[in-house]
Amino acid sequence: MAKLLGRQRTFLKKQIEQVEKMLHQHIDNDPDLRGKSERLQQIKGVGPVLASTLLAYVPELGKIESSQLSALIGVAPHPRDSGKTRAPRHVRGGRSQVRHVLYIAAVCAARCNPILAAF
Repeated sequence: MAKLLGRQRTFLKKQIEQVEKMLHQHIDNDPDLRGKSERLQQIKGVGPVLASTLLAYVPELGKIESSQLSALIGVAPHPRDSGKTRAPRHVRGGRSQVRHVLYIAAVCAARCNPILAAF
């Protein structure tokens, strides 16, 4: 069983490498995507995975207001108020693929950046 699983693991690693290579080639071959990717990666903490995710799932990036963008991705808190009742705000909806990658990037930034770690 271990031998079979080891072969499957090797196969999957090669497949992932091939997909990543194709993704990088696609971004590099398109001047617009390449420029956006380079600009995104100039931000400290934004690497190729986050940049690729944003380019793939958020084509509106740079074209809409930040409040609209945060709601679109699903990181804007939505109120649940009724009359005088003020319920806690919760983040929901949006593009979960982007939100998950942003969360991992934020966790890494909080661990590596002393200013964010204190916050």
